[in-house]
Amino acid sequence: IARWPTFPLSLDPYYHLVVARQVSEAGGPLVYEWGQHAPIGRPQLYPPLLHLLLAAGLRLGVSGTVVLRLMSVLVVPLVLTTIYLVMRGLWDKSTALMSLWLALVPFSFVLHGTIALASSLALLELLWLLLAVHQGRVVAAGGLLALMVYTHLGLPWIALVSLLSYAV
Repeated sequence: IARWPTFPLSLDPYYHLVVARQVSEAGGPLVYEWGQHAPIGRPQLYPPLLHLLLAAGLRLGVSGTVVLRLMSVLVVPLVLTTIYLVMRGLWDKSTALMSLWLALVPFSFVLHGTIALASSLALLELLWLLLAVHQGRVVAAGGLLALMVYTHLGLPWIALVSLLSYAV
Protein backbone atom coordinates (compact mmCIF):
# COMPACT_ATOMS: atom_id res chain seq x y z
CA ILE A 1 0.00 0.00 0.00
CA ALA A 2 2.91 2.34 0.74
CA ARG A 3 4.20 1.85 -2.81
CA TRP A 4 0.79 2.59 -4.36
CA PRO A 5 1.99 5.68 -6.30
CA THR A 6 4.79 3.69 -7.96
CA PHE A 7 2.48 1.07 -9.53
CA PRO A 8 2.48 -0.20 -12.22
CA LEU A 9 6.20 -0.82 -12.18
CA SER A 10 6.78 -1.28 -15.91
CA LEU A 11 5.30 -0.40 -19.29
CA ASP A 12 3.77 -3.84 -19.96
CA PRO A 13 0.59 -3.18 -17.92
CA TYR A 14 0.07 0.07 -19.83
CA TYR A 15 0.02 -1.88 -23.10
CA HIS A 16 -2.71 -4.09 -21.64
CA LEU A 17 -4.58 -0.99 -20.53
CA VAL A 18 -4.55 0.35 -24.11
CA VAL A 19 -5.93 -2.95 -25.36
CA ALA A 20 -8.52 -2.93 -22.54
CA ARG A 21 -9.67 0.51 -23.65
CA GLN A 22 -10.05 -0.84 -27.19
CA VAL A 23 -12.00 -3.82 -25.82
CA SER A 24 -14.22 -1.44 -23.87
CA GLU A 25 -14.85 0.68 -26.97
CA ALA A 26 -15.48 -2.39 -29.15
CA GLY A 27 -17.83 -3.93 -26.60
CA GLY A 28 -15.99 -7.27 -26.44
CA PRO A 29 -12.77 -9.16 -27.13
CA LEU A 30 -10.62 -8.10 -30.06
CA VAL A 31 -9.31 -10.44 -32.71
CA TYR A 32 -7.32 -7.74 -34.48
CA GLU A 33 -5.12 -4.94 -33.13
CA TRP A 34 -5.48 -1.91 -35.31
CA GLY A 35 -3.14 0.18 -33.16
CA GLN A 36 -0.14 -2.13 -33.48
CA HIS A 37 2.11 -2.17 -36.53
CA ALA A 38 0.30 0.74 -38.15
CA PRO A 39 -1.04 1.21 -40.74
CA ILE A 40 -1.60 -2.51 -41.37
CA GLY A 41 -2.22 -3.82 -37.82
CA ARG A 42 -1.87 -7.45 -36.72
CA PRO A 43 -3.96 -10.25 -35.23
CA GLN A 44 -4.43 -9.98 -31.45
CA LEU A 45 -1.82 -12.28 -29.92
CA TYR A 46 -2.86 -12.06 -26.28
CA PRO A 47 -5.78 -14.02 -24.86
CA PRO A 48 -8.52 -11.66 -23.67
CA LEU A 49 -9.15 -12.45 -19.98
CA LEU A 50 -6.85 -9.77 -18.55
CA HIS A 51 -8.13 -7.24 -21.06
CA LEU A 52 -11.73 -8.07 -20.19
CA LEU A 53 -11.03 -7.65 -16.46
CA LEU A 54 -9.32 -4.30 -17.03
CA ALA A 55 -12.10 -3.20 -19.40
CA ALA A 56 -14.70 -4.06 -16.74
CA GLY A 57 -12.96 -1.66 -14.36
CA LEU A 58 -12.90 1.02 -17.03
CA ARG A 59 -16.61 0.48 -17.76
CA LEU A 60 -17.33 0.99 -14.05
CA GLY A 61 -15.77 4.44 -14.35
CA VAL A 62 -12.48 3.72 -12.60
CA SER A 63 -9.50 5.46 -14.15
CA GLY A 64 -7.04 3.31 -16.08
CA THR A 65 -4.14 3.99 -13.75
CA VAL A 66 -6.20 3.03 -10.70
CA VAL A 67 -7.36 -0.18 -12.42
CA LEU A 68 -3.74 -1.12 -13.15
CA ARG A 69 -2.63 -0.24 -9.64
CA LEU A 70 -5.43 -2.30 -8.10
CA MET A 71 -4.57 -5.26 -10.29
CA SER A 72 -0.84 -4.93 -9.53
CA VAL A 73 -1.43 -4.66 -5.79
CA LEU A 74 -4.04 -7.44 -5.51
CA VAL A 75 -2.56 -10.13 -7.75
CA VAL A 76 0.40 -11.06 -5.53
CA PRO A 77 -1.63 -11.55 -2.32
CA LEU A 78 -4.09 -13.62 -4.38
CA VAL A 79 -1.26 -15.81 -5.68
CA LEU A 80 0.23 -16.22 -2.19
CA THR A 81 -3.16 -17.08 -0.68
CA THR A 82 -3.74 -19.57 -3.47
CA ILE A 83 -0.33 -21.17 -2.90
CA TYR A 84 -1.19 -21.68 0.76
CA LEU A 85 -4.69 -23.02 0.13
CA VAL A 86 -3.68 -25.36 -2.69
CA MET A 87 -0.67 -26.75 -0.83
CA ARG A 88 -2.85 -27.27 2.23
CA GLY A 89 -5.29 -29.17 0.03
CA LEU A 90 -2.52 -31.28 -1.51
CA TRP A 91 -0.52 -31.99 1.65
CA ASP A 92 -0.87 -30.35 5.08
CA LYS A 93 -0.67 -26.99 6.86
CA SER A 94 3.06 -27.11 7.56
CA THR A 95 3.88 -27.86 3.92
CA ALA A 96 1.54 -25.07 2.86
CA LEU A 97 3.24 -22.60 5.19
CA MET A 98 6.70 -23.66 4.00
CA SER A 99 5.58 -23.27 0.36
CA LEU A 100 4.32 -19.81 1.16
CA TRP A 101 7.59 -18.83 2.80
CA LEU A 102 9.59 -20.23 -0.11
CA ALA A 103 7.50 -18.21 -2.56
CA LEU A 104 8.23 -15.06 -0.56
CA VAL A 105 12.01 -15.57 -0.42
CA PRO A 106 12.90 -14.28 -3.90
CA PHE A 107 11.74 -10.70 -4.27
CA SER A 108 11.79 -11.24 -8.02
CA PHE A 109 8.72 -13.50 -7.62
CA VAL A 110 6.76 -10.65 -6.06
CA LEU A 111 8.16 -8.11 -8.51
CA HIS A 112 7.38 -10.24 -11.57
CA GLY A 113 3.91 -10.95 -10.21
CA THR A 114 3.07 -7.26 -10.15
CA ILE A 115 4.41 -6.69 -13.67
CA ALA A 116 3.29 -9.77 -15.61
CA LEU A 117 -0.38 -9.64 -14.72
CA ALA A 118 -1.62 -12.17 -17.29
CA SER A 119 0.90 -14.82 -16.26
CA SER A 120 0.08 -14.20 -12.60
CA LEU A 121 -3.60 -14.83 -13.33
CA ALA A 122 -2.68 -17.98 -15.24
CA LEU A 123 -0.53 -19.10 -12.29
CA LEU A 124 -3.62 -18.83 -10.08
CA GLU A 125 -5.51 -21.04 -12.49
CA LEU A 126 -2.61 -23.50 -12.74
CA LEU A 127 -2.48 -23.97 -8.98
CA TRP A 128 -6.23 -24.55 -8.72
CA LEU A 129 -5.99 -26.91 -11.71
CA LEU A 130 -3.42 -29.06 -9.91
CA LEU A 131 -5.68 -29.27 -6.86
CA ALA A 132 -8.71 -30.15 -9.00
CA VAL A 133 -6.79 -32.95 -10.71
CA HIS A 134 -5.55 -34.24 -7.36
CA GLN A 135 -9.12 -34.32 -6.05
CA GLY A 136 -10.40 -36.02 -9.20
CA ARG A 137 -12.62 -33.11 -10.23
CA VAL A 138 -12.34 -33.60 -13.99
CA VAL A 139 -14.88 -30.99 -15.09
CA ALA A 140 -13.31 -28.31 -12.89
CA ALA A 141 -9.85 -29.24 -14.16
CA GLY A 142 -11.00 -29.03 -17.77
CA GLY A 143 -12.63 -25.67 -17.14
CA LEU A 144 -9.50 -24.31 -15.48
CA LEU A 145 -7.30 -25.53 -18.32
CA ALA A 146 -9.61 -23.84 -20.83
CA LEU A 147 -9.53 -20.66 -18.73
CA MET A 148 -5.73 -20.78 -18.77
CA VAL A 149 -5.79 -20.79 -22.56
CA TYR A 150 -8.06 -17.74 -22.34
CA THR A 151 -5.58 -16.05 -19.97
CA HIS A 152 -2.03 -16.75 -21.20
CA LEU A 153 -0.72 -18.80 -24.09
CA GLY A 154 2.50 -19.92 -22.39
CA LEU A 155 1.25 -21.53 -19.19
CA PRO A 156 -1.25 -24.09 -20.54
CA TRP A 157 1.70 -26.00 -21.99
CA ILE A 158 3.38 -26.00 -18.60
CA ALA A 159 0.10 -27.25 -17.13
CA LEU A 160 -0.05 -30.09 -19.65
CA VAL A 161 3.55 -31.11 -18.88
CA SER A 162 2.75 -30.94 -15.16
CA LEU A 163 -0.35 -33.09 -15.64
CA LEU A 164 1.56 -35.63 -17.72
CA SER A 165 4.29 -35.89 -15.09
CA TYR A 166 1.61 -36.20 -12.39
CA ALA A 167 -0.04 -39.05 -14.32
CA VAL A 168 3.22 -40.98 -14.67
